[in-house]
Amino acid sequence: MSGTNGFCSSVPGDSINGIAVDAQSNAYLTGVTCSRNFPTTHGAFQRTDPTIGTCPWPNINAFLSKLNSAGAALDYSTYLGGSTCNISTVGYAVAVDSAGDAFVTGSSQDDTFPTVDPIFPTNNEGGGALFVSEFNPNASALLFSTLLGGCAGACDPGETGYAIQTDNYGNIYVAGQANNTLLPTTAGAFQPTFGGGPSDAFALHIALTQADLAVTNSAPSTILSGTDLTYSITVTNNGPDTAKAVTLTDTIPTGTKFVSATTTSGSCKTPHGRKPGDAVTCTVSSLANGATFTVTMIVNVTYKSGKTVTDTATVSSPVYDAVPANNTAPATTMVN
Repeated sequence: MSGTNGFCSSVPGDSINGIAVDAQSNAYLTGVTCSRNFPTTHGAFQRTDPTIGTCPWPNINAFLSKLNSAGAALDYSTYLGGSTCNISTVGYAVAVDSAGDAFVTGSSQDDTFPTVDPIFPTNNEGGGALFVSEFNPNASALLFSTLLGGCAGACDPGETGYAIQTDNYGNIYVAGQANNTLLPTTAGAFQPTFGGGPSDAFALHIALTQADLAVTNSAPSTILSGTDLTYSITVTNNGPDTAKAVTLTDTIPTGTKFVSATTTSGSCKTPHGRKPGDAVTCTVSSLANGATFTVTMIVNVTYKSGKTVTDTATVSSPVYDAVPANNTAPATTMVN
């Protein structure tokens, strides 16, 4: 550690707080540095302490570094912090997805912490705000970065992210500690208000992509007992983003026997038992904004006259869907 001023002298050297490893055994590191000679790489997002020019001594910054699988060299390394003098930013956890994007979380006291498409504005005057940041595969740019919570100094230390995970569908999951009422919560959450006392834990889901999947289900209004009944089930992606790993599930309705299922896209897994309660499952790996696919399911009606056959189709995807009400569609047919 190169800083000797009062601010940086309280920090016990440069330290690693979080590590993640990708499928190729490359290691991703985050933590805290108070050095102006911390090793960075050409083309990195912040090659130098971002307080140079505003502060005469080193600042407390987070960092992100990628070490190659042999442990012999840095693939990339960057500072991560704001430009305000005597303000700290600390990284505590890092994750990486299959595309090579790295995700870092921690706490920052700096209103000038770099953000990209932030979720909410923050009042971060001296207290710590939770930060969540996504870097591109060579750490030359932030793809997404936000502060959440924060406070005027009276509620310091504010919020801190201590663990982060991501999937391949645009979802980020963060866990950490909140010390005030300013962390945003959502309607219907398990505990939407601060519980009091010195601190609460929190769990956070950030959806970077979303796709409104909708399903319709059509069938004849009447059918003769002993004949085949055909359902036409259409899935539409209303966007705005591509839906991945789309799954349509339809349980064989009571009073029928499964005959067949075909799809205009993807593939269908049909039940072996062909009896009510078994399910037809059709999957499409990717469905673009505005795209559709249709599943045609045929069952043979075993109910006698006077009964009603009810079928329900449901669509889902790991990509966040803000309108779940249109993910399920019933179809009702009277047996003559």
